[in-house]
Amino acid sequence: AVARAFAADAPREGTLVDARAILLARSTDTGDRAREPLALGLAPGQPTRLAPWGLFDGVARGGGEAARLRWASLARGPVRIAVLATESAEQGATIARAVERYLPRESREAARQCPTAAPWVPPVGAQRAAPLPAGHAPRAFVTVPVDASGGGQAAATLTAHALGGDGGLLERALESTGARASAYLLGAPASSVLVVEIAGPDPALDPAIAQVRALLSRVGRGALSAPELERATARFAQSTMEAQLSPRKRLVDLWRGLPSPDAPTAPALAAWLAARLRDDRVSVTTARVTPP
Repeated sequence: AVARAFAADAPREGTLVDARAILLARSTDTGDRAREPLALGLAPGQPTRLAPWGLFDGVARGGGEAARLRWASLARGPVRIAVLATESAEQGATIARAVERYLPRESREAARQCPTAAPWVPPVGAQRAAPLPAGHAPRAFVTVPVDASGGGQAAATLTAHALGGDGGLLERALESTGARASAYLLGAPASSVLVVEIAGPDPALDPAIAQVRALLSRVGRGALSAPELERATARFAQSTMEAQLSPRKRLVDLWRGLPSPDAPTAPALAAWLAARLRDDRVSVTTARVTPP
């Protein structure tokens, strides 16, 4: 059924209009629009690397004909299939062959390898200020590039767990500023950034940015205590287990060829923090409503 739906004629205009309305509402309801300056600043010319649902203005202007042409182009392939087999590898191969019967001929005959995307290199030490439309709360984003080689992705994930959550380093560091912050990874595993997103009243943003930068610098110099590392490791293990129980996440990881991550050892984490959390590697993006 999925293969037939994918290979069928492109959706009608009414379906595309409904999809656009859903995406625009999602951008507003989830706060994604306030994060658009981050995607534009970190990946100029390729913001959908970090904003896969699209930017608000681009989605609003998108026409049905362009969407149908893109749909047809994707259906022609190459198409990559990921299968979670419950019995054996042969079961997965059988499902893949069954799916192929419903794909367009061009897709079946296309090269069995997806084209290689141009590498994305996040900026280092950049400062950027961007305007927000009226009605949106100001945000600030403090980011550090993550190199996936040598266990960098796992180290960055563990660092995000140490920073975020109830009782995390960010909560304590920003207690007196009136701002709040969360930490997460953004981007594909091969090239991503560790993001600290700060929200709060406009006057609180700059003091909070200074506190976050100072916190990252301290952590990079070895200020992460044994109890803080233990807490972060427990959160890492919990999130890894939840991901392994999610068929959707497992399919995405299978499609990307990603193994299940292991938490880095304390010495490996310390070496990564010292190399990555230097202040000269930190970038800052602020997004504020421009006064009339």
